[in-house]
Amino acid sequence: MFAEKGYTEKADIYSYAITVWEMVARAEPFVGMSPQQIMIEVGTNGLRPPIPATCPAELARIIVGMLLLYIRDISLLAPTTSSFVFCLCVCLCLCLCL
Repeated sequence: MFAEKGYTEKADIYSYAITVWEMVARAEPFVGMSPQQIMIEVGTNGLRPPIPATCPAELARIIVGMLLLYIRDISLLAPTTSSFVFCLCVCLCLCLCL
């Protein structure tokens, strides 16, 4: 979103994935980094927060899939809006079970 690409719904999916990650990890991602550092590392270098060991496997796969957004060369693997709705339902159900 911050590079030559414009804003798409995939930015919303990435943001949602970070929110789900925060609920699972019960932590804040990228602690100690400035907003500018985060923007560069995420947008340019593909930095993603590590999935906690306590995260259920299915939920981890969904979070990782949503976090693949904006990684060059694999952006085509990022979820579409229709698959996001399914991911949203699954994530909510799994988070309620944590």
